[in-house]
Amino acid sequence: PSCELGTFPGSIVFGQAATGATHSFRLFNTGEIACRVYDAQRTSGAANFELAGVLPTQEVPMVLQPGEHAELTVQFVGGVTSYVESMFTLYADDSYGTEVSTELLATANPPVGDGCVLDVQPSYGDFGDVNIGDIQNIGFNLSNLSEGDFFSGRCNINDIFLVSGNQEYPLGDMSELTSFLGIPPGGMMDTSVNVFFEPLSEGIKLETLRIVSNDMYQPTLDIPLYGNVMGSRLCVGVDGVTPAT
Repeated sequence: PSCELGTFPGSIVFGQAATGATHSFRLFNTGEIACRVYDAQRTSGAANFELAGVLPTQEVPMVLQPGEHAELTVQFVGGVTSYVESMFTLYADDSYGTEVSTELLATANPPVGDGCVLDVQPSYGDFGDVNIGDIQNIGFNLSNLSEGDFFSGRCNINDIFLVSGNQEYPLGDMSELTSFLGIPPGGMMDTSVNVFFEPLSEGIKLETLRIVSNDMYQPTLDIPLYGNVMGSRLCVGVDGVTPAT
């Protein structure tokens, strides 16, 4: 047995963010034994992002039992004139001395330009705790922040799909997303896509919704999806004990 670290979302898109903007992410243990998280740092990329708050160290580690998670924060320092990204790595070990790590990517765009600038909100899908048999859905709104005109600034959605093909995350109707008119600037033709979560088995379920477009900064945009499946919901009888039929 070993501990296994993961983050959700695995990437944080700040977009055209203001200096000082923050996003939180979840650090979790999907392993069978406890993780002792002892370090978290930027390991590559631009210095426009930093981890904020109290971070784990060798002297004061963070212990995550199996299934537990902790909330951490990434802050955008600002001052970009082009697309930037930074990679953060979080390190842990377990009682057997096994070393594990997980990564988090943070990105930001410069001020809006004249080409397509696709904005997707929310930037990730957190379905939280869900029981087998339940069905949840999250609607993702797609808009265009471009300062260009109908022709130069229009966003065209070329493809949208689930990277791993997990059938527990079916997609809703996408016919409007691939319209030849696309998504022009100005908000008059903003659109959306629904992602459903229909879990079939227990455990943490991760997936990525990928949107391919003509965005001038990020033509391939990944939207992380997360759900923690806890088992079937019990149906209890009026006596409060006997399962109802």
